[in-house]
Parts: sequence; C-alpha cells; structure tokens
Amino acid sequence: MRIVGVIPAAGKGERLLPYSVEKEMFPVGFHKGKPKPVSQYLVERMAFSGVKNIFMIINHTKVSLMKYYKSGKWLGLNIIYVYQDEPLGMGDALCALLPWVKDEIVVMGMPDTIFEPFNAFSVLIKFYNQSTSDLVLGLFEVSDPSKYGMIELDENYNVICHVDKPQGSTLRWCWGIACWGPRFSQFIQSICENQGKKFKEFTFGHLIDLGMNCGLIIKGVKFEGGRYIDLGTSEGISEAIALYSQQI
Repeated sequence: MRIVGVIPAAGKGERLLPYSVEKEMFPVGFHKGKPKPVSQYLVERMAFSGVKNIFMIINHTKVSLMKYYKSGKWLGLNIIYVYQDEPLGMGDALCALLPWVKDEIVVMGMPDTIFEPFNAFSVLIKFYNQSTSDLVLGLFEVSDPSKYGMIELDENYNVICHVDKPQGSTLRWCWGIACWGPRFSQFIQSICENQGKKFKEFTFGHLIDLGMNCGLIIKGVKFEGGRYIDLGTSEGISEAIALYSQQI
C-alpha cells in the first residue's frame, strides 16, 4: 500500500499576530546556505520515511509555500496542493483531501513544528503495519499541557483519554504526528458527511474523540527522549532558533 504525506497548512496563523509572514515559512537554520523554513523539517522527515507524494492543504494566503516548494522535485518529491475554501479546521481540510488518499497509508504532521527523532514517521508506519490499529498517534512529552492535545495510554498502547489544551493537567504526553490507513479515512468520510458541519472549527481532536466513542482502535507511540517544538508560540520560536539555527 502506498504511503503519502499530508500537511495541513491552511490555518489562519493568528497565534503570532501581528507577525504577518506565513508561519510555515519562518526561517530556522539553513539548507545549502539559504534560510530553511520550519515546514521543511517536516517535509524532510516524511521523505525519510519513504513518502514520495505529499498533499499540502493551503488557502489563498499561502502563496509563499507554493513558490518555495514548487512541484517538490528538487527534494525528490511530488507535492500536490489542495485548496481549502475556508479555514474551518483540520478536520474540514481532511474532508477536502479524502478523494485522493482514501486508499493509502497516510502520515500527517504540522508544518509549524519540529520534532525528534528524525525517523519518527518510520516508527509509526512500522507500528501501524504490525498492529490492527485504525489510527496511530506519535506522542511527545511536553511541560505545558495547556498548549497541546494531551493523551493517556493504557498498558497496551491504547488511547484511553484525549483532552485538548487542559489547564492544570497531570497528563505529560501530547500527540504531534499521526499515521492511519483506509479504515480511518473511511471513518473521516462518514464524519464529514454527517457531523463535520456541526462544529464551528472541525479539528483533528474531534476525530480522535469521535473515533474513541465509535470503538475505533487508536493507539499511541511514546517517543521517550524525543522533542516537540511548536513555532506557533514565541517560546517555541526561541527554542527552535537556539537548537537549529546553526544547521546548514
């Protein structure tokens, strides 16, 4: 089964206002002597896992992404752009994408984040292929649960709790990347047709919660000693620059 990458990049980017440049293009380090946008870290990690085709979901404000990545051939990839009419959330973006990925194994990550280990997608794909999971989440330990979708697992790696941006939580692991196959894509399709429009903003967190309620097999893989940096915050930008600015 073919593996494809999905990059949702059609968000409003309001967390960094009044900074107006597309956050996915924020420069962190260098590539062949030129500034490297944060989204390229995600693209490179997808390519390392064997992905050849990446679907990048964009809106009318994300022209710089297309200008930079073009067809993707310079990275050994095929990058396909899917237009989201309105920024109604990641779940809505996936609804627009499904006709092209419904029969594939999908890996997804956020274009304004940097995570370690570098081979995290490869680990998720292997776990998915060796299990009966519908959805596998890559989990990273964070110090501030109020900024992330937090996950709790049981002893068999099953997701038993998901809380979005909880205040004062003792949960330590957030989901940062994901891998799924045709069964979960079919589930997304059913939600798009029946419930997606009920949400003011249809998020991936809603899909996790609805999937758990419907009995889907959702598992998590903890990346002990890993790293997850969200450049949607000033703290994340500072950390990323400190860690990656010297990379050439």
